[in-house]
Amino acid sequence: RVCSALGPGRVLVMAGSLPPGVPTDCYARFVRAAKRRGATVLLDAAGEPLSLGVAERPDLIKPNVP
Repeated sequence: RVCSALGPGRVLVMAGSLPPGVPTDCYARFVRAAKRRGATVLLDAAGEPLSLGVAERPDLIKPNVP
Protein backbone atom coordinates (compact mmCIF):
# COMPACT_ATOMS: atom_id res chain seq x y z
CA ARG A 1 0.00 0.00 0.00
CA VAL A 2 2.76 2.45 0.89
CA CYS A 3 4.61 1.92 -2.36
CA SER A 4 1.52 2.41 -4.51
CA ALA A 5 1.23 5.96 -3.14
CA LEU A 6 4.83 6.83 -4.03
CA GLY A 7 5.97 8.61 -7.16
CA PRO A 8 7.67 11.77 -8.38
CA GLY A 9 7.17 14.63 -5.94
CA ARG A 10 6.51 12.26 -3.03
CA VAL A 11 8.85 11.77 -0.06
CA LEU A 12 9.31 8.60 1.98
CA VAL A 13 10.93 9.05 5.40
CA MET A 14 12.07 5.94 7.24
CA ALA A 15 13.40 6.51 10.74
CA GLY A 16 14.06 4.66 13.94
CA SER A 17 14.58 1.11 15.06
CA LEU A 18 12.75 -1.71 13.38
CA PRO A 19 10.27 -3.57 15.59
CA PRO A 20 11.15 -7.10 16.69
CA GLY A 21 10.54 -9.65 13.97
CA VAL A 22 10.86 -7.20 11.07
CA PRO A 23 13.60 -8.29 8.65
CA THR A 24 16.75 -6.15 8.75
CA ASP A 25 16.46 -5.53 5.00
CA CYS A 26 13.04 -3.88 5.39
CA TYR A 27 14.35 -0.35 4.88
CA ALA A 28 16.46 -1.47 1.90
CA ARG A 29 13.41 -2.98 0.20
CA PHE A 30 11.38 0.20 0.75
CA VAL A 31 14.22 2.41 -0.52
CA ARG A 32 14.53 0.30 -3.67
CA ALA A 33 10.78 0.32 -4.34
CA ALA A 34 10.39 4.05 -3.68
CA LYS A 35 13.36 5.00 -5.87
CA ARG A 36 11.99 2.89 -8.74
CA ARG A 37 8.81 4.93 -8.55
CA GLY A 38 10.68 8.25 -8.58
CA ALA A 39 10.12 9.22 -4.93
CA THR A 40 12.64 11.01 -2.73
CA VAL A 41 13.83 8.80 0.13
CA LEU A 42 15.22 9.83 3.54
CA LEU A 43 16.74 7.18 5.81
CA ASP A 44 17.47 7.63 9.52
CA ALA A 45 18.69 4.31 10.92
CA ALA A 46 21.55 2.43 12.57
CA GLY A 47 23.36 -0.88 12.29
CA GLU A 48 22.53 -3.45 9.65
CA PRO A 49 19.26 -1.76 8.57
CA LEU A 50 21.32 1.38 7.85
CA SER A 51 24.04 -0.51 5.96
CA LEU A 52 21.54 -2.39 3.84
CA GLY A 53 19.47 0.74 3.22
CA VAL A 54 22.47 2.82 2.18
CA ALA A 55 23.33 0.21 -0.44
CA GLU A 56 20.07 1.14 -2.19
CA ARG A 57 21.14 4.81 -2.43
CA PRO A 58 18.52 6.87 -0.57
CA ASP A 59 18.57 10.60 -1.28
CA LEU A 60 19.45 11.60 2.28
CA ILE A 61 21.03 9.56 5.06
CA LYS A 62 21.06 10.43 8.76
CA PRO A 63 23.16 7.68 10.35
CA ASN A 64 22.74 6.88 14.02
CA VAL A 65 26.19 5.73 15.10
CA PRO A 66 27.64 5.60 18.61
